[in-house]
Amino acid sequence: MTFENTSASRAGLGLKRALLPALLSMLLASPAFAQGVPGASSAQADAAKRKTPVAIDIAAQPMEAALEAYAAQTGMQVVYARAGMAQGIRSPRVQGTYRAEEALVQLLAPAGLRFAFVNDNTVMVQSLAQAAPSPAGAVVPESGEVATGASGQGALDTIVVTGTRLKGIDSASPVLIIDAEEIQRRGFSSIEDVMRSLPQQVPSRSSGSAVIKEAEFGESFLANTPVGHSSVNLRGLGSRSTLVLVNGRRRAGSAQTSGAYTDISSIPISQIERIEVLTDGASAIYGADAVAGVINIVLKKGYDHAMVELRHENSNTGGDVSRISLAHGFGWENGQLSMSLERQRSKPTDFYRRIRSGWQGRGDFTAEGGGNLRRQGVGLPGAVFEVDGPASSSKAGAFLGLVPGGQNGTALLPGQLVQPAPGAPLPSVFPFLNRGPEIERKSLRVDGYQEISSNLRLSWDFSKSRQENTEVWEPTLLDFQFLRGFNHYTLVPVTNPYNRFGRPVFVGYSFERELKGMRFSQQQWQDNTDYSVGLDGKLPFWPRWNFELSYGKGREYGNNVKFGNGADSFNPQDLVRVMPVLDGLNVFGDGNDASIVAANRSLLESLIDRDYFRFKSHASSLDVLLHGELFKLPGGKAQLALGAQRRNEDYFMETKVFAAPAPEVSGSDREVTAYFAELGLPLLKDKPWAKELTLTLAARHETFKQNGDSALVYYPYGRFSGEDLILRGGFDIQALTGAIPGEPYVYAAGPKTAVHRTYSNTSPLVRLAWKPNDALRLRATWGKSFLAPQAAQQFGTMLVSDLGATFFPQSYGVQLPADVREIVGIYGTNPNLKPQIAMVRTLGFDYTPGYLPGLSLSATYNSTSFENYIGNALSSVSIAELFADPSRTPSGILRMGENGVLLWDTRDVNFMERKSRSVDINASYAFGNASGDWRVDLNAVRSLELSQRSLEWLPKIELSNSEYGASKWAGNLALGWERAGLFASAAARYSGPHRVLRPLAGRPGTNYNPAARREAGSYTTFDMALGYRTQQQNGWAKGFTVQLGVQNLFDREYPFVDNTYGFLANRVNLRGRVVFLNARKEF
Repeated sequence: MTFENTSASRAGLGLKRALLPALLSMLLASPAFAQGVPGASSAQADAAKRKTPVAIDIAAQPMEAALEAYAAQTGMQVVYARAGMAQGIRSPRVQGTYRAEEALVQLLAPAGLRFAFVNDNTVMVQSLAQAAPSPAGAVVPESGEVATGASGQGALDTIVVTGTRLKGIDSASPVLIIDAEEIQRRGFSSIEDVMRSLPQQVPSRSSGSAVIKEAEFGESFLANTPVGHSSVNLRGLGSRSTLVLVNGRRRAGSAQTSGAYTDISSIPISQIERIEVLTDGASAIYGADAVAGVINIVLKKGYDHAMVELRHENSNTGGDVSRISLAHGFGWENGQLSMSLERQRSKPTDFYRRIRSGWQGRGDFTAEGGGNLRRQGVGLPGAVFEVDGPASSSKAGAFLGLVPGGQNGTALLPGQLVQPAPGAPLPSVFPFLNRGPEIERKSLRVDGYQEISSNLRLSWDFSKSRQENTEVWEPTLLDFQFLRGFNHYTLVPVTNPYNRFGRPVFVGYSFERELKGMRFSQQQWQDNTDYSVGLDGKLPFWPRWNFELSYGKGREYGNNVKFGNGADSFNPQDLVRVMPVLDGLNVFGDGNDASIVAANRSLLESLIDRDYFRFKSHASSLDVLLHGELFKLPGGKAQLALGAQRRNEDYFMETKVFAAPAPEVSGSDREVTAYFAELGLPLLKDKPWAKELTLTLAARHETFKQNGDSALVYYPYGRFSGEDLILRGGFDIQALTGAIPGEPYVYAAGPKTAVHRTYSNTSPLVRLAWKPNDALRLRATWGKSFLAPQAAQQFGTMLVSDLGATFFPQSYGVQLPADVREIVGIYGTNPNLKPQIAMVRTLGFDYTPGYLPGLSLSATYNSTSFENYIGNALSSVSIAELFADPSRTPSGILRMGENGVLLWDTRDVNFMERKSRSVDINASYAFGNASGDWRVDLNAVRSLELSQRSLEWLPKIELSNSEYGASKWAGNLALGWERAGLFASAAARYSGPHRVLRPLAGRPGTNYNPAARREAGSYTTFDMALGYRTQQQNGWAKGFTVQLGVQNLFDREYPFVDNTYGFLANRVNLRGRVVFLNARKEF
């Protein structure tokens, strides 16, 4: 990453671009985010320099160049309060003898700029609207500026990311900045909230979506999302395509998903200085997984004071958040040390109340154009149905009647069933929805640096956080796995003494009273520990070159314990426990007999299990970078960066379910070796048609060595034909899967088979930036990258089992080909996956007209195309299309065996293509008048395409503007104001209407609605906040800030989407209206 400030040469270093004095923590910084070291100077000398008049002669010129001249002539260091603020502004001529402050007044005042001294040696240039710094989504159009944060006078180390390791080279890549003040002003309580506010972020894994088992949009690999986790998904290409860095370095991937994504939920938001979003593919700079872009979370460091902050958020859905943060730092002549602590507690959100109600009750969406998701025939008392076919087929047959009230079921005869009036609905229930976890997080950070000499610095960073998620809920029918009957009916075998029908039947009994007060729970704790150490300075034998060496290591580990029911009536191992329950339950009563309710409850409680899941991941990285000048070109000095990286990752999981004889242990590891180079060529400068023309070339060669194991569960149910269909089909399962199958009819994996895979590729990158004049900048980038398969996709347990030919006609109304009588399926991981290949292109401009200071306009076109995309090749094919002509499927997906048995391989494969195209539009305007300082910011995205095609004979499936991608339009509009310590903000977030490609009611079945609603409405929320910063320079009120605000002011109703719950958790704010109060005191 590149940054610069304007300063004079410092003693002992001679750097033209001196680095920020408060800059800390290179700490295993990715070389691309590495930072330099300033030389030391005494406070007395700096104070004298500020007060001593000096001869000034600065010509009228672009303001950036004028400030460079000012720094050189006064010996002062100049930093910018906001990136890009001096662009497009020309300075007046300043000539004479002035003190440092007097010269700045002459230079900046005519341009509408102002300044503030950070210390006696450093001055910060501000705009009139600096009260509203760095809007969410503000585009940083060019390298070379430093954006200061809100952590105090010592926090000038907020380096603007530009996607390059070269100093002062225009990288041509757009970067969005959301700084600490913006986070505070908008009332964000988590990184998830911040990312949700950016239209470039397509709905992703979130803490709310995990509770309702909602999958990530744009991600065909559906890793299990642990409760409380959240991830980032830029442009709908999946969280595995977006690289997340913390302080410029990689973090250990989520151990619970074998590194499928980086969990951002455990990073404390109060410690964030800013979030940098590089919205361009950058695999040549950062590595293969930076296809869609890079998120760099920069943490605060370099406190030179003490700070305490209290915050409370009140949600009208119960999701309250309370937080306390402490920080303290101190420094000495050639070093600094700072420490911060935070504790936060979040209450669960009760979004059950947001589920719509229809004429039958909650979950009946027919009035909205959706289906009726209530479990029909389930109640207290319930309905009785025939069992259609073998009991384990889970298909209910003919309706027999309703259980009458006024009796306890001990002597109910078939003739006593009640027939409802013609047209009257059957009883129904909508099972209660889990609320999600209560989350408590504690975190600690220590960082600092020590200058060993004027040319050498040692830096370090240590952080530790512990997050505890506790979820407690009252179970419903959905929580008992053995209630697998159609619509969660209870199967009553003929051996049940209360069954007087002489045959098995299904009963829709709700267990409402039995489950009242019963508690299921899930408790998880997770520890994250990260540390790094870095050494950087100048090469002793080549003073124009710098070196950066860093090592860092991160670890995530924890434990998840769940009390619930996992017994499955289809599993012979579990059936031993389930059958006594099915034989003993009395579901033929009206639920009013307390003794029977107690007996039923006791039977249900006998199936409550204690399962646990232990997880651990490690990530370490050794990085070395050399960078410096090569030769002179017409536009300046050519620069080269050379580097190498060695990275290791390993993942371990241990799962123990109640019925399993022993824990299941799995693990994988990855070793990555990378060599990279970046060349910056400033081709032209100060020409009539080219104020600047810069070409950047980069390449990165990476080798991935991935190791894991595969195991195979061989589980022929044989429940339809009564025989082993896998054996009957004559399939060599070991040859097809590469794993040794376990013992048939026992749900246990066979012996593990080691799997080793090696991938190697080179990712190139070309960037061009052209400034035809001071106001306009044009830019273009092109790059290629490859993305290796994730461990969770490639290693682990596979399952081979028969599905039964009768399953498909019953469930989908599909007639199988005449020669197919039975079906066998392969599920799970695929060790034979290959890397994905992506090509990324961007084209954009930035415009800062000189005739209207404070106005900035930019737009970027982005196109990303994948080949060999990993996913389910048949995900967009209906069952009817699939079996209409099985020969059209790719080789190996459908295999015809012997005796009419068909093998269906459902595992992920590399299919044809996936493509994303969009346009980012950004505008900002800062101005001042008699009422105060103002700033208006717009960040909008027009989604043009998010499509995929898995088979040659299939049409391209357009996922954008649907529930599987971004809306056609999404954006944020923000307004900021400040006057005499008062500050206020208002913001609107908009997500446009979108299609619903697969409405639940549009699928044949019980909930079928021929007029299913196929469009969801737009979603707009409004935020407001008002605060006050004390102006006193002394006394108890100095450094005090208080703020009151509200998110989602009008508590907007969720747009209806025809799915299980009637809304998409990833597209809305599940917390509803949130009122927050924040108080901060600096000492």
